[in-house]
Amino acid sequence: MQGFSFFNTMENFYVYIIYSRKIDKFYTGQTQNIDKRLQFHNDPDKFTNTL
Repeated sequence: MQGFSFFNTMENFYVYIIYSRKIDKFYTGQTQNIDKRLQFHNDPDKFTNTL
């Protein structure tokens, strides 16, 4: 009988809180790629104001 490990199937993810000075707003979420998420957050071409 072969063993089963639940932890081998889990992938890493990050929970984040990012603050935008530009619009004075906090963003919360989760991601598997924190570097890519921060690049997206800081990219001025991606900024949209939905207020």
